[in-house]
Amino acid sequence: MEDMHLKNSVEDAIYILSTLLDNKETRQNSMNFFPFDHLYKARFVHPQKKPRKPVLISRNSQSISFKFPPFKPLLSEATLRDDPNKEKIISMAIFGKKS
Repeated sequence: MEDMHLKNSVEDAIYILSTLLDNKETRQNSMNFFPFDHLYKARFVHPQKKPRKPVLISRNSQSISFKFPPFKPLLSEATLRDDPNKEKIISMAIFGKKS
């Protein structure tokens, strides 16, 4: 179990570091700065069967902040030929439980 958490923290370190550049007042985020902008470019995001788990950024008694790693669905050539818009993700559902 501990090895799994260690592996996840190493994979997610770049996303946690990139949140330091997020500024709600100026509406700037890590996508505006090198090298973090490469995290979101389509050619660097590898296709996967399912999205990765959200990265926990911060948590306190009032709120929890998560960041979603970029996701590109793994689709067959035939599916993309029939409907090229399936590759574009416009929304994602989050399932959880009330505490």
